[in-house]
Amino acid sequence: MAYIYYAAKRTDDGNLQKMLCTVFGKPLMKKCETLSEFSKLLHGPLHDVLAAVILMNNRKELKSILSWRDILWEMKLIIVFSGESDITQAEVMALHPRFLTWSNNDLVQVVNVLGKMMKADPVERIQRQSSQEEMPQ
Repeated sequence: MAYIYYAAKRTDDGNLQKMLCTVFGKPLMKKCETLSEFSKLLHGPLHDVLAAVILMNNRKELKSILSWRDILWEMKLIIVFSGESDITQAEVMALHPRFLTWSNNDLVQVVNVLGKMMKADPVERIQRQSSQEEMPQ
């Protein structure tokens, strides 16, 4: 199962991305650096996407992302507010995020929460069980 990582180039210092890649591996991450990339990804097939980590910077991004809330409804969301963000927690509640934090907080929490989300997926459990059964004894 994969997850989406959205962070605009201008505000992403890369620390969170490095942490996520270290823990989960780069192939699981579907990275978007612009709203148009994010939109294109969301409007494509999402059968293997379980969660999204969104680094939210400003109200312009929020407005675009809110317009896709029907697509994001089934997805587990982690919202990380950048230090420059002028958005309040109440404004993002329409997205029903599972976890909210700020980029200047301990980002290990984001990794832990995403890890719990990824392990909670029944498809992944089935894949793990089948791979264990295929291993020679």
